[in-house]
Amino acid sequence: MIVDAAIESSKVVALDKATGDEKWSFGVARRSWSTPAVVDAGGHTELVVSSEGRVSGLDHSGKELWHCDGLQGYTCPSVTPGDGVVFVSGGGPSYMTQMAIRCGGSGDVTKTHVLWRQRGGANVPTPVAYKGHLFGVNDRGGVAFCLNAQTGKPDYQQRLQASLEPEVQPVAFQPPRGRRGMGRGGFGRGDFGGGGLSFYASAVAADDKIYIPSRTSGVFVLAADSEFKMLACNTFEGDDSRFDGTPAISDGQIFLRSNRYLYCVATKK
Repeated sequence: MIVDAAIESSKVVALDKATGDEKWSFGVARRSWSTPAVVDAGGHTELVVSSEGRVSGLDHSGKELWHCDGLQGYTCPSVTPGDGVVFVSGGGPSYMTQMAIRCGGSGDVTKTHVLWRQRGGANVPTPVAYKGHLFGVNDRGGVAFCLNAQTGKPDYQQRLQASLEPEVQPVAFQPPRGRRGMGRGGFGRGDFGGGGLSFYASAVAADDKIYIPSRTSGVFVLAADSEFKMLACNTFEGDDSRFDGTPAISDGQIFLRSNRYLYCVATKK
């Protein structure tokens, strides 16, 4: 089990699933909420970790195999695995950046394995790699985007008509006890906001569709295509709470969580 404990201990930690004992740890910058990803690097797997200023590829023992210059500012979106490639995004609201890195390197691969780097993306939601493209949504502006996964060039950017959430903080994004009220550069309101966001959950893909839950305006369903096509926007009658959780897809079913209910959506048999 791999845990990003950057906020608590400036480490990514591997725990034994049976006992909970620590097997190894790897030091990272403290301001990171980004979940690492396991990637097939051509004959072996690597655990890719994105933290403030650095992206690292680790082997099964937690030893760093390679690293490259990462994102400015804190990192929230998870590492997105591709085919021998990883996509990392985030960097805080002022430095939002997306980049693609070819895995399987050694040492400092900043000049050799970084395939592209583009300004933009999202502060919190993680994009999804699907059918040669990277799909996602900007949390503050509500702009859905599609990038060519090989080049990073945008195919479209289209604003989704979602209401702006008032200044409230999501439950899962609170500063550590004793640090509330600190200014930017610490762990205060400027870094731990969440108010003013129309999107917080991440996009998921299945059945040639991209599903993007907004916080209060329904789940947007887009065609998984390089041309913007909105297929539907679905809401749940009688539930006016926020949707902050990323959907899960399994065996033809979509599981969604609001702050009030857990939903399973599927075709009735």
